[in-house]
Formats: sequence, structure tokens, C-alpha cells
Amino acid sequence: MAEEVSKQALAVFSTISKVLEKEEFNFQKDEEKLEFRFGARGNDLPVDIIITVIPGRDLITFLSFLPFKGVGEKMTDIAMAICEINFKITAGCFSMSLKNGAIAFQISQSFKGSLISEELIKDILYTTFFTVDEYNDKLFDVSRGKLAASDILAE
Repeated sequence: MAEEVSKQALAVFSTISKVLEKEEFNFQKDEEKLEFRFGARGNDLPVDIIITVIPGRDLITFLSFLPFKGVGEKMTDIAMAICEINFKITAGCFSMSLKNGAIAFQISQSFKGSLISEELIKDILYTTFFTVDEYNDKLFDVSRGKLAASDILAE
């Protein structure tokens, strides 16, 4: 059974690689960790994405850490803004570590017993990119006190 999962994970890894090549992303590929890392410039802040294939769980994760952290008293405002944003978006979620203030967006997709198409990978990839690009500047402004969480609530 473990061999089947490994073959499936490698097939998914290969599919992701094909999509990144076709879309002409400049990426780093770690075949041992089954991980890709790359970045793109959004409208305002950079968007870095890590895609990881997790064979033991038959899962793909698309993860993007925002290039700033929540600190001090602004962490509560950021947490409120994240809750409201998560209520609005249809795929994935933002989260923040209360330990170190790291803010990330993540989408996970199971591939258990499934064929993962290039179209699905492309869709999740661009959903990750455009969602992070849409909200990273707003969360950055909340973190600096230039935008109140209630302003995001009013949108």
C-alpha cells in the first residue's frame, strides 16, 4: 500500500512541476521533500508560495507566508480582520501564529484515490496567488495601524 501512495505522490509532484514549467514560474524544486518554492510580484507586496506534497496523508498544501508579522496590540486587530476575510473567501484560509505573529494563507487538497489534473493545480495555484494579493496589503495596513479591522468588516 505504501508503494501505491508513493507512486501517486510522485505522479502529483510531477503534475505540479509540469504546471509550474508551463506557466513559466522560476521555481526551486526539492525532490526529497516533495516541495516547490517560488515567488511572484503582486500588485503591491511580493507573494511567495510553497507547494508541498505530503505522501503519508495524500495531501497537497499551497502555503504563502505574508512578508510581515503581527506584533503587539495589533495582533488582535489582525486576528479580527483575518476572521472577516476568511468568512468572505470561498477557498483556503488565512491564519496567524499567536506565538510569533507569522501570517499565512493556505489551501490543502487531498489526492487520496484521485487523479490530480494540471487544470486543478493551476486553479489552486492562481486562487492562492490572487487571494493573497487581494488581502496582503489590507492586513499589512491593519498591522501598521493605517486600517482598522472594522474597515475590512465594512467592505
